[in-house]
This record gives sequence, structure tokens and C-alpha cells, in this order.
Amino acid sequence: MNLGRILETVVRRNLTAEETRRILGTVELELQEALDEAFQASRRRLRVYRPHPDYPSISITGGWCELDCRHCRRVYLKAMEWAERPELLERRLRELADSGGVGCLISGGYTRSGRLPVEPFLDALKRGS
Repeated sequence: MNLGRILETVVRRNLTAEETRRILGTVELELQEALDEAFQASRRRLRVYRPHPDYPSISITGGWCELDCRHCRRVYLKAMEWAERPELLERRLRELADSGGVGCLISGGYTRSGRLPVEPFLDALKRGS
């Protein structure tokens, strides 16, 4: 059921908030199941890259993530270095550059809307590189 049909049904039937939540919960569950299935299919073709010490993975959110997807459950974040404040990230980037590092992966957890909250770190990224 697509979003347009759901909204149409809610309006046409004058559903209560609880009935609407139940419908959306069912749709969310179906979507999560489809995403899990797609992820499992992709794992059969996915190649994993393990960065060497000169190219570390750094989480700007530490272990925090609002999505908490079933395929990850924040496990990937736990394996990354954490730099949750811009000054920590800048310091780590300078250390990496001074020691001959070749780059890094900047990532982290996502907001409910699926965005990495990178904006507070942009100046640190410019200064640290």
C-alpha cells in the first residue's frame, strides 16, 4: 500500500489516531522486512573493505544512531574510532596527517530522517585536512 492510498483511506474512513498508527505500523513492518531481504541479498554480492591503520573509519556520532536498523544495530559504529566533537575530529585528522595517513572514512549514526549530522563538523574537516 503506497502512502497516497493510506492517506486516502484515513480521510475517507475518518480513522482514529490509533487506527492510523496501526496501519502505519503494519506498513513500517512490511518496509523493514523488504529492506532486510534486500540487505541479505546484497550480502551475497557485497565485498567488505577493511581499512588499514593509515585509513581509519571515524564516527562523528560515537555509538549514537536514531535508526538502529536491524542489519546493523550500531555494530559498525562500535568498530569505528569515535570523534563526537569537532575539536576531537580535527585533532585526529591532524594526527593522521602527521603520521603519514592517506585518508579516512567519516561516518556515523543517522537521524530519524536518514541524515548524518555532519554540519557541526564541516569547519573541523576543512582545518584538519
